[in-house]
Parts: sequence; C-alpha cells; structure tokens
Amino acid sequence: MVRMATCPGHQRRPPRPGWAIAALGVSLACIPRPSAEDCEQLAAHVVELAQAEHEGRAAEIAETVAEEHAASLRERCIDEGTKREVSCVLAAESLEGVQDCAPTR
Repeated sequence: MVRMATCPGHQRRPPRPGWAIAALGVSLACIPRPSAEDCEQLAAHVVELAQAEHEGRAAEIAETVAEEHAASLRERCIDEGTKREVSCVLAAESLEGVQDCAPTR
C-alpha cells in the first residue's frame, strides 16, 4: 500500500481506476435520448426519403422495403439513438444525408 500525506495515524489509499468507469457510466446516462414519438417521426422520414429517391414502380418497392424495416429502425432509435442523431436525420434531405448522421463509434 502506498502511503500518502493525511491526518496523523490515518492511511489513505491511492485512487482506484474504478471511479473512472463509474463516471463514464454516469455521463453516458446523461446523453439526451429521443422519445418514442421522435423515433416514429425518424422512421416515417426515412420511408419518405426512400420513396422520394425513386420513381414509378421502384418508388413503390423502395417504400415497401423501408416500411418493412421501419419497426426495427424505431426500436433501435429508442434503444440506442440520441436526440442529436434524430435531429440530424429529420433535417436530412436525402438518404445520403441520413448516412452522414451515423455516429462514429
């Protein structure tokens, strides 16, 4: 054990690295999360963008495929998304713009 200057007769331990992990957990818990309604809007916007980037029958197919994935997109948004990411996606004017909103993890 390392002795550090403290009150007479009292030993103090050096700081443990576990506090950093706890602090990280607290800071991650403070990340603003989107509401279910925010995620619903995000999924609807992605479906609209998928349809808008195609014409005719291709637009119908793109819409169908996007709608099939909308539920999983909503769930992932709720579980892992941030308000910043949702705001970015809702502001995107194309699917390429949506890709620019992806976090760098």
